[in-house]
Amino acid sequence: MQIHSSSEVEHYWRKYLDTLNPKDPVPKSHEVWYFGDTEKLANELAELVKTGQKTATNALVWEEEAKGERPARVGDVVVVTD
Repeated sequence: MQIHSSSEVEHYWRKYLDTLNPKDPVPKSHEVWYFGDTEKLANELAELVKTGQKTATNALVWEEEAKGERPARVGDVVVVTD
């Protein structure tokens, strides 16, 4: 599934929320991003996520702090685009 616009991401997010069990915690927010620094790499890594081969990622804490971003936490939800 290719996701390109913010309305497509929002639709995808709503569909995900509809799949949650009423007893599950509902994520308050989500991020939207892609892997890598080229379209080819983004597509390859997104495919690995889709097939279940890629189940985790990481980043350098100091790099995120330098950008003013909050480091990822367990339970964060991300919509990965291609």
